[in-house]
Amino acid sequence: MSLNTSLPVVVAALQDTATAVKDSTVVQNAAVAAADVVGKGGFSANETIGQMIEFQLTGLLVVFTVLGGLTLMCVLMAWILKTVAPDQYYGKKKAAPLAPVSARPAAASVPAAGGVHPGLSDQELVILLAVAASEQLGKHANVVRFRPMDSMDWSWSLQGRVGLHNSHKLS
Repeated sequence: MSLNTSLPVVVAALQDTATAVKDSTVVQNAAVAAADVVGKGGFSANETIGQMIEFQLTGLLVVFTVLGGLTLMCVLMAWILKTVAPDQYYGKKKAAPLAPVSARPAAASVPAAGGVHPGLSDQELVILLAVAASEQLGKHANVVRFRPMDSMDWSWSLQGRVGLHNSHKLS
């Protein structure tokens, strides 16, 4: 077939399909059902303001009902967790069993030599920090915990310094 003969064949097939669809019982039944719905309170092509407001309020009611149900489920799950497993809910760890008391005292947890500051032991560094804190505060200060900074601590402090320097605009 050439292009000249195939084009009329395609057009004729399309016309036959359109006629077959138009005459089908499914299309006719759908048209009758749509006409019944429009006559019984369904939406037509020319909706009124009242119908549009009713549609919007119905959708809003459905959304709030679903959100209320989800909220109720979350509250119910929290109540169940508080009742069944209060330690897990509040994030409390179970107490470790007590170890028997040994005759010799436990060694202080001091990092290895050459740790935080070269030239100073960690104990000397803690003493210096305690004296500096006492001088700054004007009263006695106790160092309760000493922990060397790791890479995450350094990155946070560096980010803070960058933010501080960026806040000072020079003109």
